[in-house]
Amino acid sequence: MTGRACKRISFIAPLSSSPLGVLCPLVGIVVILAGVPPARGVDAPVFTAPVISTTEESASLSDWADALATATASTTALNVSVQSNGFSAVIVAPGWTVDYQIVGILSDDANQGLALIGFDLVFDGGDLDPADHPIGEPTPGCDNPMINFEKPWGITNPSGFGGTVISGDLIQIGGAQNTINNTPDTAPFPIGPVLLGVAQPAGCGPAVLATGS
Repeated sequence: MTGRACKRISFIAPLSSSPLGVLCPLVGIVVILAGVPPARGVDAPVFTAPVISTTEESASLSDWADALATATASTTALNVSVQSNGFSAVIVAPGWTVDYQIVGILSDDANQGLALIGFDLVFDGGDLDPADHPIGEPTPGCDNPMINFEKPWGITNPSGFGGTVISGDLIQIGGAQNTINNTPDTAPFPIGPVLLGVAQPAGCGPAVLATGS
């Protein structure tokens, strides 16, 4: 995975071309599934894990990515954008609360979808609150893919899927799927199934990686 480009959303005041603020996601670490996961309990590497620079505060997901890494490099990119109801620019009045969605899609199908995702979110219009936590339980379909990255089904940083607030920014939103096939008798998490095709064009398609306001 490559890049820390800002695919941003601008919040614009009525009758003004000057943005009230720009919300920008910075992709930090991404791991994609490079093969079909083995049967539960079988210890075998099945993915490729190109890891980008991370922050010291995000050691948990970073360590997890390092543990999953193999020597195989990937040219697949994760394209990330931030939207509000499908728009990249929203007209708002000062003081309004606006919902946002972080949307990601992989650049090709030479993989089995996302295994781990972690990214920072910065907003130059003020301090951010943690992003929403996925809720529900894993299902075989693509309706709620990020629940597979949330504890106990997946694994996250200690602060949770919604990220850690540091100086008003959100550090390391996201989590990882249970690609090690852990079971509850070994550790309390991750214990969920692995969902293939997350953010894969031919799989689940564009994934809403996180939401918030």
